[in-house]
Amino acid sequence: MRNEARDWPNQGGMAPFPSMEQMAADIAELKRAALQTAEILVDHSDRFDRLERSVDGLNDRFDGLNNRFDGLNNRFDDVTERLDRLIAATMAERTLNAERLGAIDHRLDRLEQRLDRVEQRLP
Repeated sequence: MRNEARDWPNQGGMAPFPSMEQMAADIAELKRAALQTAEILVDHSDRFDRLERSVDGLNDRFDGLNNRFDGLNNRFDDVTERLDRLIAATMAERTLNAERLGAIDHRLDRLEQRLDRVEQRLP
């Protein structure tokens, strides 16, 4: 176990400078810590790269879905326009049929009136 007060001067009183062996051990410990930190950073970098590729793949899929939805929306708009035209044509046809039926009804009324007059003239 290391004695921290003895390792560095001005900690816990005046202590002598560390020995060359102690400095070499400290440097080796710092190198191990730096190497471990570098390994952790490389691992995290690899993870971020995989995550970035995954997010890019999801973005591509969302773009594809967005394009498909745009296509469906355009088709829906086309169907809606066709339906609107069909409704307009149906309403026009019904109006025309109603007018025709009205004209036929009017002619039948006139014919009925004529028949009444003819019937009145008969003995």
